[in-house]
This record gives sequence, C-alpha cells and structure tokens, in this order.
Amino acid sequence: MLNSEPNRSSTEAIRVDNLVMKFAGKSEVVTAISELSFSVHAREFVSLVGPSGCGKSTCLGLIAGLRQPTYGEIRIGGNRVVGPTHDVGFMLQKDLLMPWRTVIGNVLFGLEIQGKAGRDARDKAFHYLERFGLRDFADHRPRQLSGGMRQRVALIRTLLVEPNIILLDEPFAALDFQTRLLLQNELWRALLEEGKTVLLITHDISEALSMSDRILVMSKRPGRIKTVIEVGLARKTGSPLEARKDKDFNQMFSHVWEQLDVDIRL
Repeated sequence: MLNSEPNRSSTEAIRVDNLVMKFAGKSEVVTAISELSFSVHAREFVSLVGPSGCGKSTCLGLIAGLRQPTYGEIRIGGNRVVGPTHDVGFMLQKDLLMPWRTVIGNVLFGLEIQGKAGRDARDKAFHYLERFGLRDFADHRPRQLSGGMRQRVALIRTLLVEPNIILLDEPFAALDFQTRLLLQNELWRALLEEGKTVLLITHDISEALSMSDRILVMSKRPGRIKTVIEVGLARKTGSPLEARKDKDFNQMFSHVWEQLDVDIRL
C-alpha cells in the first residue's frame, strides 16, 4: 500500500560509515565532512538538511560514486561504492535536458547509453509521459516547456533506467512555490509507488517534513550527523500536501529549526 511503513528490518539500501572528505583549498586543506555515518533502509524516504556549506551535496556525490572519500566507506545494497552504478539515479536542481533533443529523446537518453532503447523502452517512456501529463509534449523541445514540466521530464529519464535508489539534490529549488508543492506531491507518490529508496537534500525544512520518513540533521562544516528526527507525516496523511496540514507539522518544524546550527544576525 502507498502509505505503508518502510521496511526497517530489510537490508540497508545505503550505508555510510565514518566518512571523511577533504579538499585542497587555496591556502589549506578543507575538511568538508568528518566522521559522517548513517543508513537508509529500502523504500525509505530520508531527507538530509543542514547549514549551507556543511557538505550535503558532497555527501550525495560520494554516494553516487562520482568521487571517492578521503576516508570511510559507502555501501549500496551491501556492495562497496567504487564508482557510478546503475542502482543509483541522480536528480539535480538543474534538469540538464539537452536542448537539441525532443522530450522523448531526452527521457530515452539514459537507456540509449545502456543500449536498451528498444521498442519496449519506448513504450514504457510513453507510459510515463502519459502518467505525468506530458504525452502531448513528446515531440516538443525543452525550451517549449515550463520549469515544472522540465523537472517531470528529468524524473522520467531517471525512473526509466530503473535504479533502486534515487538521490535528489534540491530538485524543486528553482520552481515557483505552487509548482513546487504540486511536483513534490507527484514525485513523492511516484517514487513510493515504484518502491524506490530516496535520499533528498534540501534547505527547505517544510519540504523535508512534508515528504520524509526521517530527517537527518547535519552540523555545520565539517559536516556530521547531529540528530535524527522521525517524521512520517506524508505516509500518515497520504500525501505531502496533506502532511503540511497535520497538527504536528508546526511543532516538528520548530524542532528541526532548533537543531540547525544557523547563525542569524539581524
């Protein structure tokens, strides 16, 4: 069922152990994250929040296998991450659609790279386009689409390669508020129906609360997990939109805010 609890007793989908990531700065070595450890279970929706510069995006890039940590280990489904894998899909704030390709050409691109863009893949692509209200735009170019429509195309492209894990790096940040709410609802429902494991990075506490089973709060740089907050409002109410109306939403918002190391000078 859509609102059933994630299976916490299942094998961990993502495990991060004692992760350290250092970069060479102009005058000194910068430690972006240090002693970072957490896990995400199969079919769980987890958000990673924290102050700007705490290493959230760095962490996501490491889990995706785009670079290797200085120390520590990451495992996906029990296998150590040594590079990019088809088990992990990555969706960014920028949709990265190719302007010279049509919508159908963009969503099939990942499968073309894998040599799997046959008739069945094309049929499945049109099924997703229909599901997300884009069937009539299959032959349009990205420039002819709104921001929300472009992000739907990016989501379809990610889902078509059938990863078990979806990493989301602020995919709604560039959208207007109304479009953001609607797309959060659509994406959350689609990912749960597909049985995906999700790790979302966001600066928006309300977004994290409305979509997540748990929120992992990171400290300021060097980033590490400061606290873990159980949420589950979307599963409880049936959608992220309904989660925002829940009686516990505002209290949870205050709790998350209190945990953030945010320096405010008025």
